[in-house]
Amino acid sequence: MVSYYRNTMKTVTFKVSEAEVTFLEHQAKRCGISVSEYIRRRACRPPGFGGDLGSTIVCERTGAEIFRGADEGTLTSAMVEAMLGDFP
Repeated sequence: MVSYYRNTMKTVTFKVSEAEVTFLEHQAKRCGISVSEYIRRRACRPPGFGGDLGSTIVCERTGAEIFRGADEGTLTSAMVEAMLGDFP
């Protein structure tokens, strides 16, 4: 996992039009995240991910706010426990 706080991240710079800046700022604000985070999520999301980048749900079990998954159904705590069942 990439560390955000240890100065280990690289900077990517690219040029965009004023209209693109406005669009990116609007989308990021709508999702409640920074423009950098919005672009990172768009660039790094799994292939076929169709969900809204800002969609979140509250876990009924833990009360934690989590990102809504792709259109493959809701990931439940039971599913996570099953996936991590053999994890040391």
